[in-house]
Amino acid sequence: MGLCRFCQKVRQYDLLSPVVTIRGLRALRGATSLDQDTSDEMDLKIQELFGEMVNANNLSPDDIVSVIITATSDIHSKFPAGSLRKLGLDDVALLGAQEIDVIGAPGLTLRILVHFESDLERSKIKHIYLHGAKVLRADITAKNSGQK
Repeated sequence: MGLCRFCQKVRQYDLLSPVVTIRGLRALRGATSLDQDTSDEMDLKIQELFGEMVNANNLSPDDIVSVIITATSDIHSKFPAGSLRKLGLDDVALLGAQEIDVIGAPGLTLRILVHFESDLERSKIKHIYLHGAKVLRADITAKNSGQK
């Protein structure tokens, strides 16, 4: 199967480099949990999570295409996107949704999916799970902390 026209152009202009990097759309996952369902707690935790996600992957605001945020059904204090807007994401598409209510799943949990443009390989993306949400992806949490 051949390369798309865009990929062919990238290779055409990057012939002198031993490594071909292709800037494309990537997805970055993260989650955190609230101690209590309040507006201040939402601002604190979602901004902390988003900041760690952006910093760990060296993203600039112009790299970010869109953000999807889900909240468990026990969160009612505010729309999570409002907490991200306070960080200046005025020109980024934000979408909030309710997470599926699964028996036994952790409550007061927020998940974020960031779509961004980058030449970062998918295997190099650092997904971030904080606080009580670490149990959702213990494998990723261990990998990020250098454990096995």
